[in-house]
Amino acid sequence: MAHSHRDHSRDRDRAQPPPNHTRMCNTVAAGIPVYRESDLMTLDRGILARIDSKIITELDHGDGVRLVKVPLSRAVWATWRRYCDTLGLTMGAAIAGLVVHELGVLVDGGEPSEAVHVVRYHERLLAESEALDVRERHLEERERSLTTAQHLLSARTRPLKPAQRLKVGRNDPCPCGSGYKYKRCHGT
Repeated sequence: MAHSHRDHSRDRDRAQPPPNHTRMCNTVAAGIPVYRESDLMTLDRGILARIDSKIITELDHGDGVRLVKVPLSRAVWATWRRYCDTLGLTMGAAIAGLVVHELGVLVDGGEPSEAVHVVRYHERLLAESEALDVRERHLEERERSLTTAQHLLSARTRPLKPAQRLKVGRNDPCPCGSGYKYKRCHGT
């Protein structure tokens, strides 16, 4: 059965658990930032290799990194996959986001890595987004007040229609409230 290129990329994004169903992972803190997949595309194999070497180095030196062996059952793997699908992330992008968050700064000859630039770019976008939200709320409020003022002004300058007199017939009751017919009361 022939599969398209798209089918293969979808299968690759939904990675399967390892055969022994055991993963080593850092403890994850609350508030992990969510990155767009396009921002995380900068994590190439070189960066991932540096991440691996940094983890191995820290394990050798015992710098306080705690790795916990977590048994990964099919149910846990399915929960992780649903979490990623809910956020709209592919499995690879979600794992890359965790790596960026957990390791933070990777040193590459004294220069911050591309992952750090992605984090900074993400923070700058969040700040700009908040500023735009405030400006948008201000503009919406101003638009509402201008619309209200325009309605009040148009209601004020509209010409009034002349009042129409109610024509009373001769046999109708008199509008003065006397109870007599108009022709006997005020109709003479």
